Amino acid sequence: MTQTSFEDFWTDVVDVSKGRTFPTVVFGRVGIVDEAWLILASLGVVAPIFDIDFFSQDQAERFIMATLDRFAESKPDFGEMLKRHRRVYQQHAVGFEKWLREAAASEGERFSGYAPVLEAVAAVLSNEKNPSVFDTKGFSGGSNRQVDILLNLTSRILQRESAKLQEGLQDIFPEALKQTLYLPGEQLELLAARLLKLPAKRPAHKLDTPQSEAYNRAVDNFLPQHPFLDGTSARAAGAVFAASVMVHGLFANSVPMRDEAARHAGSGPDTPNPFLIDFYIQLSRELAIAQGLTEPQPYPPEHVVFLYESLKARATAGTVVQLSIEGKEDSEDADVEILFGDSRINFEMSQIGKVQFDRQVANVHIDAPILDVGIGMGQAVELVAPVTINAARLFIHANEFFVSARGGEKADPTVVLEASSLE
Repeated sequence: MTQTSFEDFWTDVVDVSKGRTFPTVVFGRVGIVDEAWLILASLGVVAPIFDIDFFSQDQAERFIMATLDRFAESKPDFGEMLKRHRRVYQQHAVGFEKWLREAAASEGERFSGYAPVLEAVAAVLSNEKNPSVFDTKGFSGGSNRQVDILLNLTSRILQRESAKLQEGLQDIFPEALKQTLYLPGEQLELLAARLLKLPAKRPAHKLDTPQSEAYNRAVDNFLPQHPFLDGTSARAAGAVFAASVMVHGLFANSVPMRDEAARHAGSGPDTPNPFLIDFYIQLSRELAIAQGLTEPQPYPPEHVVFLYESLKARATAGTVVQLSIEGKEDSEDADVEILFGDSRINFEMSQIGKVQFDRQVANVHIDAPILDVGIGMGQAVELVAPVTINAARLFIHANEFFVSARGGEKADPTVVLEASSLE
């Protein structure tokens, strides 16, 4: 839609609204609402603007059930199941909504009360032939279950956006061609470019000139309204969506995008991001499978700290999070282990590069003789014992150190920094 056609649309809305008994109500996101209001004002209409907040817990549960009722109208088999087991679905809607609040507690209602997320929840419930499989206790159980659900919800939202755009394309697009457009990977690529303020490089679809022009217009209209973006279309709608988009950027083919995503993941908005490590590990595994590998490629050392910080961001009081990096003999790789309470995450990383700690080094053990380690960004740095670092080169850019040990009398007060050279 061009700017002229957009303004013509609002002129038509004003014309058809004249003489109506009931008011005309139009829904839209923040950015588009502001522009629409200005156009209406130029047409002599002063329209009130009402903010629609995120759903409360009770509203969210009712929204899920209302969405299930809507799904039932087009899916007779599910409609019969919902009719026979409505109370069961209501219980699961309550349990699911409660779990979302707990899993994304740092988001408040930005995630658990966000309509696209709740619609994806309803889609998960409606596609399950046996509703009893959703044991409410399972939602607060193992972290793997929680991760699977978050990944499932974000995937469903991306698929829904694909379907919406494809359905709106003109008849000049054959059906088989439509199914190749605006897929989740393309959406994430465009979203990453937008959030990182980089030029958007669109996939080379096999489109003729009219198709290309029509498709580009559709994407230009759809992308700013994407559910992963907030009302301004300039930031992610929350940490969960930010994690999904940033991880795509971290594994992008474009070197500038990978570099900017790494910088953003370490110091941008929504950092440290408690969901980043989940999306990162999942995508690294998917890429390994696509490449015919049994294990992911060694992670870049520049990514390790923000993955560690991701886990620290979700730690509750008393939960100990530790990072250990052990260089392998006769190898450029290293073994990484992150302890998180009673659980642990293991992966491999390359020693070619630098592990950078900006503001704090806490509970860290590094023994990697060909790895570079950086500490500080020109300001004060806190060292929380125990810290032992043995590296090739140590880059220290801090005007002062604060050394502390936590854990009372049993705390290990050791802080040792060793390197072949100091920069």
